[in-house]
Amino acid sequence: MKITDAKESSCDTLIAAMRILARDIHSEDGVANAAIAEAAERLERLQSALIKQGDTKTMNEQLELTFDIRLPEPSKTRSIGESFEMFHELNPSVYRNLVLLCRQLAGRGRRKIGMKMVFEVLRWNYMLATDDPNSEYRLNNNYTSRYARLIGQQEPDLAGLFETRGLKTQ
Repeated sequence: MKITDAKESSCDTLIAAMRILARDIHSEDGVANAAIAEAAERLERLQSALIKQGDTKTMNEQLELTFDIRLPEPSKTRSIGESFEMFHELNPSVYRNLVLLCRQLAGRGRRKIGMKMVFEVLRWNYMLATDDPNSEYRLNNNYTSRYARLIGQQEPDLAGLFETRGLKTQ
């Protein structure tokens, strides 16, 4: 395999790796650490600027369509909230993909977005990316309101994008 045939790492992966390198590399004067840390910051700012502008090509290239969605063990005693927390912890790429898709629409001026629609778009992109007709991309529709709330709380630029009602269960 040639180097050009290898799949490129996502920007998030590169940023995380550069931050680890900046922390762990031992240079006498600290210049290497500072340069790598600054490169990570610049890459993150550039990525954010492109996302806020709604750069569709950037969005589609950055979707992390992980083919191995990990599901929590089934439980009749676990609440939806507890199941969501477990799923979210096992599958961080789902959150990142939802945020990217939401920013794509927000960058085009949309002021309200339905999370169920975003779930379906993510499912659609996954199906386009796999050659396995039997593959299932399992996103529980019970989690749509949880992701809408979480994104609204953790992503200031997306706050207010979703209409949410009170939760029936915790």
